[in-house]
Amino acid sequence: MHPLADVICAAAAGCFPPADGVVEALPSWRPRLEAVVAMTGHGYLCLDDGHEVPRPWHDLASDGFGGLSDPRVVTALAGPQAAREDIDSLDVLLVSMPTAGRRPTDRHVLIESTRTDHPRVEFARRLRDDVRVLEPATPSGDLAVIATGLAGLTEISLEVDPARRGHGHGTELVRSVLSELATNDRSPSEPVVAMVAPGNAASLRCLLAAGFTPVGSAQVWHRRDS
Repeated sequence: MHPLADVICAAAAGCFPPADGVVEALPSWRPRLEAVVAMTGHGYLCLDDGHEVPRPWHDLASDGFGGLSDPRVVTALAGPQAAREDIDSLDVLLVSMPTAGRRPTDRHVLIESTRTDHPRVEFARRLRDDVRVLEPATPSGDLAVIATGLAGLTEISLEVDPARRGHGHGTELVRSVLSELATNDRSPSEPVVAMVAPGNAASLRCLLAAGFTPVGSAQVWHRRDS
């Protein structure tokens, strides 16, 4: 496992790093994909091989008490060649354990989807590996994306049809994805990750209701050659 995955697994179990203001340097888990991850008073800077923190941003990027969330840090680390689409938003980092033994209702049984050109799927492919797309067996317009994401852990995201939002369908979809993972894909001891922009209150409420817990924040970006 990537060392950051060990940190996230420990946080999922309630064991957090010390709130000492330290920022630890870690390697990237995917070539050219870098990240800052912040927990309470402690941070992690995941950089590609040979990429050092440039000055004058070194002091900010060494601050585990919020410095890693300074937008100037990510902008500098992404480099002058970075385009807007190279830098993802600052996200809340949430974790949950797969829910073994929970059987979804018939309307939330998931099947492999053919909607591979959906913007949600295209976005996932830029940042993640092993992307799978699932949708409810009963047609609804909803879909879920499962992939190898942050630190090599399983990461999920979802899209609920706008006409169906606000009625708990997203929460049921997330629960069905967790059941699918527990049954077919992953060890029940390994957490599942979700990353959501803080302003996306609907998705945050959905994930919290489905059993996800916030453990920190994360922001990822593609580093282009200078």
